[in-house]
Amino acid sequence: MAYSVIVHESLTQTCLIYLPKFWNTKSQFYFDLAKNYFDMAFKFVIKKSYLNDYFQLKKIAKSCPENGHVYIGNPKTMYSRFLLSNLNYNDWTLFDDGIGHFLKKSYYFSSLKESKISHIYFKFFNSNHLYKNLKSAYTKHYSLFDKFNSYDNSNRIKIKYQSLCPDLQEHKQDIDLLVTSCLSENGLLDPETEKKYYHQIIQSENLSHVLLHPLENKNKTSLAPLSTELIAEDLVAQGSISKIAGIMSTSLITAKLIQKKVECVNYYYKGSNPKLLELFNSLCIKNIQLK
Repeated sequence: MAYSVIVHESLTQTCLIYLPKFWNTKSQFYFDLAKNYFDMAFKFVIKKSYLNDYFQLKKIAKSCPENGHVYIGNPKTMYSRFLLSNLNYNDWTLFDDGIGHFLKKSYYFSSLKESKISHIYFKFFNSNHLYKNLKSAYTKHYSLFDKFNSYDNSNRIKIKYQSLCPDLQEHKQDIDLLVTSCLSENGLLDPETEKKYYHQIIQSENLSHVLLHPLENKNKTSLAPLSTELIAEDLVAQGSISKIAGIMSTSLITAKLIQKKVECVNYYYKGSNPKLLELFNSLCIKNIQLK
């Protein structure tokens, strides 16, 4: 999404600051790709050791240009706001894929329960960076959606997804793909039920490969994992996917936004998020209930 903003605005003299909470080979792959499109690039894996994290972010901020415009993907985390408070830039633009906040019942700049340490720090040292006080700082909001989830409709700008990835010929094939969603890890399903549901989907859709969620380290299906570091969105952008199926996976939404002709099938279970089901329907994504 950051690269999509760069292309849309024809930006030059850009600096990337990446603050992931975990790091794996896929993270490294995309960071290495991104460095080709930014003049400067920094990464810092959040350790959740507050003092160390704060001083590391302060060090990164000192390495950045003194004046500029901030484009930020997630202002809800206190780490992003620690960084912002040290950059002292006055012009900010928001960007996201439009999905995460649509799913939650708190939209941008509505109520957010700050952690105690975040609330204390920003209240006494920089109250402008309390989450509830950020709304006035943002002038624009870039999103893949044209009608969902903006704190201010007049400031929302729809942009086209731009892939960082080169055109990889080995992925030029019609793949029928299952995407997984960390359902048991997040406590939404027990592991056995999750496996049973994936088996039902594979049988019904005749799928050929599975693409594991980046946070999963074990294949819970009978399918061969797709041998790639690419995320589903980039596989779709390259024309590699003919069908993509999953259980309440937001990858289905971004896939449909990137390439309308891709067949997307969502499977859901009792108690699934009704707002997300509504969104699937609005994008002509087939919904099928699991039993």
